[in-house]
Formats: sequence, structure tokens, C-alpha cells
Amino acid sequence: MGLVLGIVGTMVYLGKVAAQGMFLTRAAEISASGDAAGDAYEHDRTQVAIGALLQHLAALQTDEKLGINPLMGSRSSAMDMLVTHGRLAELYSESGQTNQSAQQVGEALKYAEASGCLWATNQETLLRFVSKGRATKMQP
Repeated sequence: MGLVLGIVGTMVYLGKVAAQGMFLTRAAEISASGDAAGDAYEHDRTQVAIGALLQHLAALQTDEKLGINPLMGSRSSAMDMLVTHGRLAELYSESGQTNQSAQQVGEALKYAEASGCLWATNQETLLRFVSKGRATKMQP
């Protein structure tokens, strides 16, 4: 009986360690994706920045479908979604794609409450917040 409990306990422990490793790996992937998107947003042409932000958004949406990563937290994930959608809205607006911009504003505002950004209630406040990180306005 003790042997069985020892084996079960060891399996549970190893499962927990494996799960933590997967969460850590996924958090690192999201972080790297976010860094690349942020760099592209700040320094690259509009279309390049849109592409990088869309890749990051896809990674965030995959993570959201899998469930909240305990290493990242729900508020942090919501803030990342708000900022990513907001930056896409700004870039789409800059490039004359007003329908896509409006869609991204709507998506961003869905995450305002969960991220703790209760002041983000409309396009103007959202874009004022996200545009602070864009050093220069790059053309398409």
C-alpha cells in the first residue's frame, strides 16, 4: 500500500512540475511575441507593425482559449489584449483602414474592465494611451 501511495504521489508531483514548465515556456513565448510586436510598433513601418501585432494577438488569443496562465494572471492578459487591439486600431486608422480600426477599438474596450483600465471608455482615450509608446509615426 505504501509503495502504491509513493508511486501516485511521485506521479502527481511530476505532473505538477511538468505543468509549471509548460506554463513557464508559454509565458516566455508570449513575452517574446509581445517584445517583438512592441519593437515593430515603435520602430517599423505601419504594415510591418500591423503584421507583428497580429502575430502577437494570435498568440494571446490561443493562450486565452487554453485558459489563463497562472504565471501571467488575468489582469495582465487583459491589459496585453487591450494594448494590442488599441495599437492595431491606431495603425489601421493611420493607414486609412477605418473599418478595421473601429473593429479593433471595440475589441480593445472589451478588455478595459478586466485590465483595470476603467478610464478606457472610447476611441479617444484608448488611442491616447496606446500612442504614447510610438516614437515616430512611420508611413506604410
